[in-house]
Amino acid sequence: MKAVSIAMIYLLKYAILVALSILHLFRSAYANCHPASTSFAPPQHEIDALIQLYASTTRNGPWTSNCGWDTIGTGSMSNPCTWPAIKCGPAYKVGLNFYSSVTSFSIYVSNNMVGTLPNSIGNLTQMQIFIIYLNSISGTIPSSVGNWKLLLEFSFYEVPVTGTLPQEVKLWKNLQFIELYSCSITGSLDAVYSSWRNLTYISLSYVPISGTLPDAPMYWKQLTKYEFLVTRQYGKK
Repeated sequence: MKAVSIAMIYLLKYAILVALSILHLFRSAYANCHPASTSFAPPQHEIDALIQLYASTTRNGPWTSNCGWDTIGTGSMSNPCTWPAIKCGPAYKVGLNFYSSVTSFSIYVSNNMVGTLPNSIGNLTQMQIFIIYLNSISGTIPSSVGNWKLLLEFSFYEVPVTGTLPQEVKLWKNLQFIELYSCSITGSLDAVYSSWRNLTYISLSYVPISGTLPDAPMYWKQLTKYEFLVTRQYGKK
């Protein structure tokens, strides 16, 4: 009975993924290709980080949905805040110029992303949501993600990254949601648990992480849901 219940849960998850994929493709094709926008562009160091992200994840050719991204290097690059996967925050002023920083990067569907994450993604310091589903991102997660001190949500779903989560993730003190599903991340998260005091959801499934669970009532007072399936977790402190 328990096996049937687990199977039903994952069937439901894949149904949701299909629905999200269709929605994502529709929005990419009709809403995010050179839309009219009054949004200000991100500052140059964030634009450079996005350019490097695209360059390092196009080893198998351009992304499937790349409207806007395909203007990189053309001399008439469009505002990154209008590109698929990108959302930007409110405008702010520095000197005489207005900017909108990148706050979200979300890919819910296979998008022919093949490559590694560059260290420069840490320059997206206003990042609040970072999600990649079903793409071939390999290598390790760069330690520069510790610069994402405003991060609320982090999710890798069937993304073959390796190595350990860098210790700098302990700086994600605002983190509320973390999901690692079918990744090759190893090591232990013990050292960072106590930093995630605002966590409401954690899911580690089919990930070879080991270690011990924290005293949840002490560290995770906001926690409402957790999943640990076929990992090497967990002892209990």
